[in-house]
Formats: sequence, structure tokens, C-alpha cells
Amino acid sequence: ERINEISNKVYTQGINTHNRLFISADPTFHAIHEENRSITSNPLLHKMKIKLKDTKFIVLDPLIAFYGGDENNNSHARQFMQLFTQWAAEEDKIIIFIHHSTKNTTQSRGASALVDASRAVYEVDKIKDSDGNETNSTKRIVSLTKDNYRASKYFGGYKKEVVIFPSETIVKKPKVIEYISIDDELGIS
Repeated sequence: ERINEISNKVYTQGINTHNRLFISADPTFHAIHEENRSITSNPLLHKMKIKLKDTKFIVLDPLIAFYGGDENNNSHARQFMQLFTQWAAEEDKIIIFIHHSTKNTTQSRGASALVDASRAVYEVDKIKDSDGNETNSTKRIVSLTKDNYRASKYFGGYKKEVVIFPSETIVKKPKVIEYISIDDELGIS
């Protein structure tokens, strides 16, 4: 149901899933949790890694749903990010976290270690008029605020106005996509 809604409303070229697209409406699990003032990783993360072994591109949205530590604690954030940076390096994966900024600012929430451990950071902001009021535009301003891989070369600079939400859907009937509950895949009841 959710995949069809996304396909019909957002994607204009269809979805190329290579094999499978995992989109879950189920509650997420915390990859780490604090116990007796120390951080431990959740065994479900290991199960998820096994299930996603052949998946090269992973998007976790929102980051905070997978984070079980103190959001403002750099030590917790470093340990959390290390789990994913090691996984990405060991299995040649691209892992993207969607993380939200604080209200009415472009600063990301939480510990700076979340940004420090990232190789590239993009910020997406609404278009504002000359009075600073948000417009009802299909465009957004995308800013590349951290660029360890010289992504700006391919992005065309460090700030760009781009269409995020197409005004109309080009493909009315997307490819049939298999909906798989990540909880079912991980054997979580």
C-alpha cells in the first residue's frame, strides 16, 4: 500500500529496484541502546545486515528512529555511526540517513558526531519569498554542506534549487513492486 502511494505520487520514471525495495510501515528498532551507562548494539542489526547483504543502497528514514542513545551525546552518536560506516566499508554499501533539522533552523538536531562521521551532508530547505515566508513551491533548495568525496563536482556546486515534488506524475502505472515488511524479513513479531 505504501509503496504504491509513493510510486503514484512521487516517482516520475518508475522505480528500478534491481531486486527488491524494502519499505516498512512497521515500527523500527534501535540499532544501539544504552544500558548501565554503556552502549550495546542490538542483535536485530546483525539480522538486518544479513537480510540486506545484496542491497547496495540503503536509506534509513528518519535516523532518530534507529538511534537508541542520547541524541545529544557525541560518544553515543560516534558508536552508532561507526556501526554503519564499518558496514558500508566492509560490504561496499551506500547508506543514507534522513535526519531532520530543529524547528525554524537549518541546524541538524543532536550530536555533532552524526555529521562528523558522514562523508557528505545535504540539507534540503523550503523556498522562501523576500519576506522570509515559505512558498508553496514544488522546488527546494538543496545545499551540500559537507563534501569529503567532491560531490560538488557532480552536483554542480554547493547550492541548487531543484524540483523535489513533481507537479504531475509522468508514469501513471508504475512497475509492480513487491512490498516486504522488514519486520517479517527479520523474523520480528
